[in-house]
Amino acid sequence: MTTQINARFSARRSGAAIAVAAFLGLGLGACSTDADADADASPSPSSSSSAPSAEPSTGTASPTATPSATATPTPTPTPTPEPEPEPDPNAFAPTTVTGTGASVVPVPAGSSLGTIAASHEGSSNFALWAMDASNNQLDLLVNEIGSYTGTVPWGFRDDDVTSVQVEADGNWSLTFSSVSSAPQLTLPASGTGDTVLIYQGGAATPSFTHQGESNFAVWVYGSSSDLLINEIGAYTGTHALKAGPAFIVVEADGAWTIG
Repeated sequence: MTTQINARFSARRSGAAIAVAAFLGLGLGACSTDADADADASPSPSSSSSAPSAEPSTGTASPTATPSATATPTPTPTPTPEPEPEPDPNAFAPTTVTGTGASVVPVPAGSSLGTIAASHEGSSNFALWAMDASNNQLDLLVNEIGSYTGTVPWGFRDDDVTSVQVEADGNWSLTFSSVSSAPQLTLPASGTGDTVLIYQGGAATPSFTHQGESNFAVWVYGSSSDLLINEIGAYTGTHALKAGPAFIVVEADGAWTIG
């Protein structure tokens, strides 16, 4: 990514520097030459003769060529440093914990919110509670009977979550991930079960459908938290969606569409 989502992580920008090369030309001059000539006079048949002396001819030197002007190198621009991105205090590597039956699982150290991809193989109640340091139950994340597969948020409603209480009668798996790793919502979209999405589009009026028997709810977490839909069973409706960035949290027991 790059944008802030619910003031939890920042956008990242990158810059490039441009280098310019200079060319230098140089001209050279030419050399000059001299020439001399001598002449001999033959005596005349007369009794008295004089030999005229020959004047030596002098060669004219060629002018020296003027060197061509030297090109001035073009300075290389200094790249403007980009500001360092603010570190995401909730960034952490995905962590998977598995078990059987009831258990208490600590959330990743130093983080205050994230997502949990959970699964359960059993026949009785499967529940996940967000807990604080005093072991108070803060938020019921999952409450289903039998097998379950879905992704839910933690820390969206309470920022002092320290652990997750697991209630189960079978094998379960929890994968904790950073919120920034949630998939992007691009309209239209479809899925099944509980999901956490990132919406960065503009204001829209998408239609929502649900094919299930239990609760169907859609939460929007942006500058504020809004319960967009809260119905039981099958559902079809159109709702106004504010411009992102925001998290879209879908709670469903069946197939759903947004488009």
